[in-house]
Amino acid sequence: MPSVALAVKPTDSPTVGPEFEAFAVAAGSALTATETVVAAVTFTGLAVRNRALEDRQATHAAGLVRGLLIADTGQVPEFLAGM
Repeated sequence: MPSVALAVKPTDSPTVGPEFEAFAVAAGSALTATETVVAAVTFTGLAVRNRALEDRQATHAAGLVRGLLIADTGQVPEFLAGM
């Protein structure tokens, strides 16, 4: 059987040297960019949700006030009890 020589020296490891360092920095930057986008989308979604909740509460409050304004005096205690 013929002897086989390795074409790659142990010092030629892909995890050592400036090429790997440049790759690691680029991969880290891509991860940071992805995290930034995810955070921005999350915060935007929460802001939209909170705005919708505030709008719904304002509409409900306006309906209650409208109901009180058109209620007869005798109906007000029942109306307030239902709140």
